Amino acid sequence: QQVKRRYSMQPTGINNILAKEYTLQEILDKKKYAVDYFQREYKWQRENIEQLITDLVQEFGNNYNEGDNTPKVATYSTYYMGSIVLCNKTDGRLSVIDGQQRLTSLTLLLIYLNNLTKNQYGSLLGSLIYSDSYGVKSFNIDVEERKSCLEALFNNGEYTPKEDDEASVLTMAERYQDIANCFPDDIEGQKLESFLYWLTQRVVLVQITAPTEDNAYTIFETMNNRGLALTNSDML
Repeated sequence: QQVKRRYSMQPTGINNILAKEYTLQEILDKKKYAVDYFQREYKWQRENIEQLITDLVQEFGNNYNEGDNTPKVATYSTYYMGSIVLCNKTDGRLSVIDGQQRLTSLTLLLIYLNNLTKNQYGSLLGSLIYSDSYGVKSFNIDVEERKSCLEALFNNGEYTPKEDDEASVLTMAERYQDIANCFPDDIEGQKLESFLYWLTQRVVLVQITAPTEDNAYTIFETMNNRGLALTNSDML
């Protein structure tokens, strides 16, 4: 209850910790997320991706009935995917203190779905993946070392690793292929369109935005110390 009160303060000034529920579209639309060099690498494994796809498809299936048209999706129940902890950076980006794994994985899923539909739903998915400035793509996961991988996956659906790639880049390429391998073939046509709108409009996360990095890491430690204990290196 004490933690809940901390995160439920209403925005009365710039120094408050703010928490609010947003759809995936609101979380990603034309946003820029930085992952600082001291953060953990992107580490999700195949089983994590498989579980993500299974959970999303199962929850969507609990709402979808054969013959449902797209507007019907507005009546589907929302699906809560947890919280992310962010901090504003001076360059206008949002620093991801907690939630990098989910944000990166969901971005990879959106890229796959955009490729699967041959950009047919570019107006729905495009701004959740990247923004365009004079023909130059800038991805929502705004990390220079990961840019070439994201570009290759977005344009070609695959990435050829380089010798000097960091671990996160190699993992992203592998997890994209896992998404391609485990996404169900029977979600197609109208059902796929309904899934796209459900994913972007009915999947929600709680965004906790802290005014300083110190506040953000305090929240991060508080949340994680109430679940699976972090290792010393993770805490460092």
